[in-house]
Amino acid sequence: MYVGGGVSESEQRLKQIDSGTLTLTTKRLVFDGGRENRAIQLSDVLSVKPRTDAIEVSTAHRAKSLVFIVLNPVIWRLLIEHVASGKFSVVSKPDDR
Repeated sequence: MYVGGGVSESEQRLKQIDSGTLTLTTKRLVFDGGRENRAIQLSDVLSVKPRTDAIEVSTAHRAKSLVFIVLNPVIWRLLIEHVASGKFSVVSKPDDR
């Protein structure tokens, strides 16, 4: 029993706001959606947490994390972390003509 006031509870829920394509480049994580686009510099990524069917990306410039539904969230996390840290790079191979 509570006297003199009520109890306030706060619950955060995920709400899908867009769908589109998520692309990882050597410098950015780019979301190309039907309503809006987002580009996250890999140097701004603080953490990537895999979920069951998504990744949660925290950045230095946003108060709230972004959640992207992806296949193989663990692989996405590893790729983003490796590219951001410089452990993964793209090497061009000259044409063999």
